[in-house]
Amino acid sequence: MKLFTSAIQWQWLLLLQLIFLSLTTCGSLPHEIPRLAPFYEPILQHSSSKPLPPDFKTFYYTQTLDHFNYAPQSYATFQQRYIVNSKYWGGAQSNSPIFAWLGAEDSIDYSPKSAGFLTNITPHFKALLVYIEHRFYGESIPFGEGLINDTIRGYFNSAQALADYAEVLLYIKNSLQAHDSPIIVIGGSYGGMLASWFRLKYPHIALGALASSAPILYFDNITAEDAYYSIVSKDFREVSDTCYQTIKQSWSIIDTIASQPNGLSILSRKFNFCQNLNSALELKNYLDRMYCAAAQYDMPATQPVRVVCGGIDGAPKGADILDRIQASVVAIKGNKPCYTVSAIEGNKSFYTVSAGGDDGWSWQTCSELVFPIAKGTDSMFDPAPFNLEQYSQSCISAFGVPPRPHWVTTYFGGQDIKLILRNFGSNIIFSNGGRDPYSSAGVLKDISDTILAVYTQNGSHCLDILGETAMDPAWLTNQRKKEVKIIEGWITKYYANIRAIKNKAVPIKIGTLIWTLKYPHIVLGALASSAPILGALASSAPILYFDNITLQNRYYSIVTKDFRDVSESCYQTIRKSWSIINKIASKPNDLYILSRKFKLCQDLNLSRDLKDYLDLRYSVAAQYDTPSKYPVTEVCGGIDGAPKGTHILDRFFARFFASEGNQSCYSIPTGNAIWGWSWQRCSEMVIPIEHGDGATKFFPAPFNLQQFSQDYINLFGVPPRPHWITTYYGGQELSTLAYTARSLPLRPGTARLHRWVQSVSSDDPRHQATTGCCCYAAGATAAEPNVCGVDTTRLVDLVTLDFLPHGGSDIPCCWPEHRPGGVELHHPRLGVLLSLPMSEPPRRVLNTPARRQYPD
Repeated sequence: MKLFTSAIQWQWLLLLQLIFLSLTTCGSLPHEIPRLAPFYEPILQHSSSKPLPPDFKTFYYTQTLDHFNYAPQSYATFQQRYIVNSKYWGGAQSNSPIFAWLGAEDSIDYSPKSAGFLTNITPHFKALLVYIEHRFYGESIPFGEGLINDTIRGYFNSAQALADYAEVLLYIKNSLQAHDSPIIVIGGSYGGMLASWFRLKYPHIALGALASSAPILYFDNITAEDAYYSIVSKDFREVSDTCYQTIKQSWSIIDTIASQPNGLSILSRKFNFCQNLNSALELKNYLDRMYCAAAQYDMPATQPVRVVCGGIDGAPKGADILDRIQASVVAIKGNKPCYTVSAIEGNKSFYTVSAGGDDGWSWQTCSELVFPIAKGTDSMFDPAPFNLEQYSQSCISAFGVPPRPHWVTTYFGGQDIKLILRNFGSNIIFSNGGRDPYSSAGVLKDISDTILAVYTQNGSHCLDILGETAMDPAWLTNQRKKEVKIIEGWITKYYANIRAIKNKAVPIKIGTLIWTLKYPHIVLGALASSAPILGALASSAPILYFDNITLQNRYYSIVTKDFRDVSESCYQTIRKSWSIINKIASKPNDLYILSRKFKLCQDLNLSRDLKDYLDLRYSVAAQYDTPSKYPVTEVCGGIDGAPKGTHILDRFFARFFASEGNQSCYSIPTGNAIWGWSWQRCSEMVIPIEHGDGATKFFPAPFNLQQFSQDYINLFGVPPRPHWITTYYGGQELSTLAYTARSLPLRPGTARLHRWVQSVSSDDPRHQATTGCCCYAAGATAAEPNVCGVDTTRLVDLVTLDFLPHGGSDIPCCWPEHRPGGVELHHPRLGVLLSLPMSEPPRRVLNTPARRQYPD
């Protein structure tokens, strides 16, 4: 509460001293980056101590300090604030949506009041409203230290903030049992950037994003450095050319007067400042920010650019240029006894880079958010090119570290955004207004049919997400209606896909390296055999073996099946061996007997070492049971080929001889031989594999997370994070993601397949193969709603059912192979079933089974 009170007091002081200028976002300092404050009204409202309406409830989530590191200090936690309004929520049973406001570089005290668009549309969608505060702002400051601690400050970045949002949103969904409620993330300005990035990085959590006034392209020279100030100048020139020319001429006059004896005193009196100026730059910064704020927040209701120019152009006849400039200050700030300018330079929470570097936005722009904003020669401002070297030095002076100007485009993308997002992204609205200087770095044209630009020529910064008023022009009302319609479309399609999946109309086997979603701007695709989905093929990637998505005994069930398929007697021998090992190990000299039985180079320390080694060898044989060698057959050959009457353990020794050759002795690795993998397993790769309770050939060994955690705490000093993989990469409801991560239209020529299936004789092997186990469908017509026992009217794009369970066993299924002009449908035994001409090849195939070997 202390932090909240001090914030209110500071904003009240700021209001008294700055009024309108408190909103400014740019300045003349050579190393200053404009701040992305999303709203004008909320800052004025900070003067009020009125609490939020009772419908808004405040909560705190125990947040992890560092999501991406597993050093002991990374496990520290802090309290992250979020606000919830459930007044109009339809509830979890109806899968009603969740609208999440992603907090930006300020507290969320007044976000519910300011972002009125959310509260306006909530009743229509019956949505739950959630407002999450950005780490290191408001009340969500780790340990209450802010940026004082150099080490803690390193955890203050956008990637950590996005991971925070992911954890809070999943926690809310799980707490409310709203597992199928779609989430739409919304943000303005920097928060809009976060919203678009969140959709790209966490598509398994957010169905879509509304990114208002998000300058995601103002990095790494994608946008012209002088674009911001060019629009500020344009806004003023469109209102009044004489106003524009007066401002442009004023800078040299200020410098001339300031260079004279008592020049700063003259300027201080001219502008009626409460204290004398310390430099001409102080005055120029004051005016610079005032002009920028007027342009950036040039709302139709207040028209601050017109107000400023009204003061300049309406000055008494014969007034000199600086008298006209001073009149504009009075016009925008009101007639006061004197005006305070020094507080602006001390306002470290609004402008960068601050001396001492103790505010959040300064740190963010000195670390990763490096906006190379400059003033060109064709604006109404003094030319000021962006100097990265000089800027870096100022950041080093403030924080002791240099900025990383290329990191945003490396981690989030931005270069060639049209090409990248057209092929990968979906469900993002980029809204911008032409009078907003930051629109110069926004997405202003549609990228695809699901990544849409909603642009208004007369709009200003974040205007669309303000609450509606009776004074709103028609174009603004229409802009908001368009955004609502787009979001409606996302949610409607999502509900249809949910119904299809729940009804098992689309039984897709998912097994893919979904992690390619994290860097689509770098990698066009991924080749990874055995687990295809959405254009990525993941090599034997068990990405669903986390967080209880897959049965814990599934791995060993398949190992058991592989051995049993080769030899029932081999399977039974292995199954009986565990109890014999236990029996021998319980006798005197037990370990010595076992060591001699298996000709081990060193005596066993524990009987478990032998069992673990045998376990490993069987698993490896099954996992790498390649046609060239068939190690499962080799192992069973050693066991089954032992002389008749041979003791079970002697048969195992025969297996050693068969697979590893005749050696003087055999070595068994003990302990954690692969330390790197052990560390990964105990930190994030928590794969809960168990032997089962007798259903496999292995001794029962259920997975115990508590014991697993304790073992690795003893080993490494830190506990595992068993839910992090599914939080960061996804996995839960991955089949839903297959339909929501990328929206694909139906492809031409699909009905041809259905007609072919129906035309083939029912006793034709091709018909049986296709209808019995291998549905390759691409949508359907009303006349052909059902193919292969699947309601294909629910399918939205090419789908192959990979190893669909049929008759209690895995059945070989088909796979598509693209050819010029179409697609061939292949079957593992029957070869090419048909060729399907297509005028346009499918963008991606959701599932392509591995080329497994099958007996004839």
